[in-house]
Amino acid sequence: MGVQFPTERFGLFAFILNIMEELLRLWLWGYFKIFHRMRWKGMHLIPKTGPCIVASNHASFYDPAAVGTAIRRRMRFMAYIQFFKLPGIGQLMRFAGAFPVDTAKADRSAYENALRVLRDDGDLVIIFPEGGRTRSGALNPLKPGTARIALNADAWIVPTVVLGPEESWPYDKCVPRFFIPFSVKYYPPFRVERPESKADLDQAIDEVNRRIMEIWRRRIRAHQRLRARRGKPGTYHA
Repeated sequence: MGVQFPTERFGLFAFILNIMEELLRLWLWGYFKIFHRMRWKGMHLIPKTGPCIVASNHASFYDPAAVGTAIRRRMRFMAYIQFFKLPGIGQLMRFAGAFPVDTAKADRSAYENALRVLRDDGDLVIIFPEGGRTRSGALNPLKPGTARIALNADAWIVPTVVLGPEESWPYDKCVPRFFIPFSVKYYPPFRVERPESKADLDQAIDEVNRRIMEIWRRRIRAHQRLRARRGKPGTYHA
């Protein structure tokens, strides 16, 4: 299973780990600024305390780091389970706050981990509701897991849109292409109260996913219109 750090942090361990996380954040900030002229917008909209899910679209390997770099609070994120089987990569991802999710099935372990982080610890989790990177450049349908977690944890949801990394690091490339800019934008958080009945719960899940997707599509379409006016149509579409 590799190294797993406890959720609670005490004494010297907490100090060292917090310093290492901050150094990693600063390194990523510099990397994205230098090599991709990265822009982050709306960071002030992320709740500073309490359970929160940052729900982002997913088009590139860059997305977890790009979304997480600007967040100034303790956070965790879900990542594809196969990455944790790679020597060294799995340990690094766990250090960075990742926990595995099997996107091929309803992963009970990942669901319970997310609930624990949100409901018990009051922390933030980055989740990609599509369940994986898009291969076609189109948004994938949202799976119900993110909305279900948010409802059961009574968590704030921050819709987030990443634009450009699908060109900086395309799906079929093993390494990124430098000096192609991209951006991350965080939107105002919302919360939906968990209903009592199963039928109402399904409707609430649909409502959460609808609101996330609506924001994603609006942002991507506006971006595409801007690119079209500049004569540079993008590969991403809603």
